[in-house]
Amino acid sequence: MTERGLLVFQPRYFRPISLRIATNTLDAVLHQYQLDLASLYTKGEIRAIACAVFYDRFGWDASEITINAGLPSISSPS
Repeated sequence: MTERGLLVFQPRYFRPISLRIATNTLDAVLHQYQLDLASLYTKGEIRAIACAVFYDRFGWDASEITINAGLPSISSPS
């Protein structure tokens, strides 16, 4: 699709989702990723997707996800 001669990127694969988890812990969120995406991706790919999301939202790399796994809850960075 173009707008005034510019290519406009409109991803068709994004859709609104809501997480169905009882707690806001990192382990619960990662487990929900596994449940929701297991039919589409391998465990390694799901982990990579989760790492990309946590890096985007919190600035955490893969090692920080491992370190923060024991946190009681996840909150947005200040």
